[in-house]
Amino acid sequence: MRAPASASKAVDACIEVMRTQAASTDPARAGKMSRGCAAVYKDPTCRDAHLKTDEVEPAKRALTLTRACAQAYCPKLPEPRPKLCDPDLDKPGDLAELWWELRLEIWKLDLGAAESQRLEKEMLHAAAQAQQR
Repeated sequence: MRAPASASKAVDACIEVMRTQAASTDPARAGKMSRGCAAVYKDPTCRDAHLKTDEVEPAKRALTLTRACAQAYCPKLPEPRPKLCDPDLDKPGDLAELWWELRLEIWKLDLGAAESQRLEKEMLHAAAQAQQR
């Protein structure tokens, strides 16, 4: 089954902003990427958290974003759910790894397999570029 055109457009826009910002040294690059990729999330709570990421104190942004998206999506995801969906998970250890796991499941749900894989590939490439800075 093919993803709707709106999903493909959202993925295209997200990929474009990732490519533009991945090698940037702009301190606001993470917020730009978050806002640029917000449309890939169908749930308004998670999407709005991406759009408003700069309104949150920098030290709390990652946790605020992951909590908003986990609360919005975990009830919708099939079992076995990502670790961030565990209600007993008080303090996540490696938030980046746990967020990656949750985000992949969200993308599969919202975008379908092909678009999810395309976005995952680009996200990994952007992360590798950022590490080379």
